[in-house]
Amino acid sequence: MADSQQLRERTLVVLKPDAVVRGLAGRIIQRFEDASLKIIGAKMREMDADFARKHYFDLEERTSSAVYNATAAFMQRGPVIAFVLEGEDAVSTVRKIVGTRPSLARSAATSRTSPRPSPPPPARPSPTSCTPPVTRRKPSTR
Repeated sequence: MADSQQLRERTLVVLKPDAVVRGLAGRIIQRFEDASLKIIGAKMREMDADFARKHYFDLEERTSSAVYNATAAFMQRGPVIAFVLEGEDAVSTVRKIVGTRPSLARSAATSRTSPRPSPPPPARPSPTSCTPPVTRRKPSTR
């Protein structure tokens, strides 16, 4: 059997702007730490057009320019948090936690599919809320 040093891997994780803005970074990072992965470096930054092009250098070739443009625009909406995780089988562990890309099948228990905390929906008025309810009384039989 290979020794544990050979099984130790490193992988990059980038928390997208929506996760950062919604305050989910701590919860997401906790999942990785609970899986015995260690953060060995982290950085929070704004992703500009040049950085997006470098990071997603092959996305346009693999998909289309429309997909690249939408992804690059989305990633530039706010700050991202990038960090490197290290641990045994780190790549497969991260893939299990975050799930696969939306176009592929994924487990029901991933960070992409977990319920998101959201405010309750606004109360919708009932069709009769604009008029007072009518109380009908039975006619008296006196």
